[in-house]
Amino acid sequence: MKVLSFLALLLACIPGFSQSTESVFWNDSLRSYEHRLVQIGDSMVNSTSQFVRQESAKQFIQVFRQALKIPESYHYGFDSLVFMSKLRPEDDAFRLFTWILRLDGNKYRYFGVVHMNDPRRFVYHPLFDRSANEVPGLAEETGPNAWIVDSVYNNQHWFGMFYRDIGLVKKKKFFGLKNEKYYVLIGWDGNNNIGVKGIIDVLHFENGIPIFGAPIFEMEGKTQTRIVLEHNARASLTIKWHPNDEMVSFDHLVPPSEQNKGNAFTYIPSGQYDYIIWKNGKWVFHEDLFNTYNKSVDEAL
Repeated sequence: MKVLSFLALLLACIPGFSQSTESVFWNDSLRSYEHRLVQIGDSMVNSTSQFVRQESAKQFIQVFRQALKIPESYHYGFDSLVFMSKLRPEDDAFRLFTWILRLDGNKYRYFGVVHMNDPRRFVYHPLFDRSANEVPGLAEETGPNAWIVDSVYNNQHWFGMFYRDIGLVKKKKFFGLKNEKYYVLIGWDGNNNIGVKGIIDVLHFENGIPIFGAPIFEMEGKTQTRIVLEHNARASLTIKWHPNDEMVSFDHLVPPSEQNKGNAFTYIPSGQYDYIIWKNGKWVFHEDLFNTYNKSVDEAL
């Protein structure tokens, strides 16, 4: 980075070195970084050795941070990094990157970065996955999801997941949150080889620090900080953000038999869709989207 800084200063002093020429220079630098990240990423994702994948993950973090420090990197697509989620909200306040490190035994560790859109300085919040190794929730236990749905995290203590979608919600204030906007996140947690999780979360910023989770989800009379939909690893779960209605829909999960009731890792989609919608300062849960949305929830829009 010292070399890049020196080159930037040198080029700025050369007469006739236009802003467009400078942009070409930075883009060439970013393409070089991207090419290197693709090579490191291939080892991180595809190596048969966990040691190699872990060492590649460390190297990837270092190189990716160097790339993001280059001027104009915020607007660079990194399109070749196909294993990485690259989300940008409607207001373009930041970019949210997440990616996965696969460990042996069908376990995962997650990495992420919140890269702020600040033209004056480099603002970068790495996300540190502090989630412990989990076991499937059983009917006779409160289950591991109990602490997940009651917790609030920052970037230093983050419940790791791979984010698949982001939505901006404006002018819906609730107790404990001073900002007029926040972001709905839809994530995935591989958890283990038995059960996986679909997660509906929220993100806002306090004094510039990203905060994940807030007590604004009303699930059948209980207030939660996020929604966790654990289901069988062989089943496919759909969670969808509907920006026009500011609503999130998702599969209704059921046990495959009465004997499995309460064992979330066995649950599968029933073919029905449930949803949450904003009402009275919270995201309120409703069952059966197609039969109740236009009938009993119209007044909430």
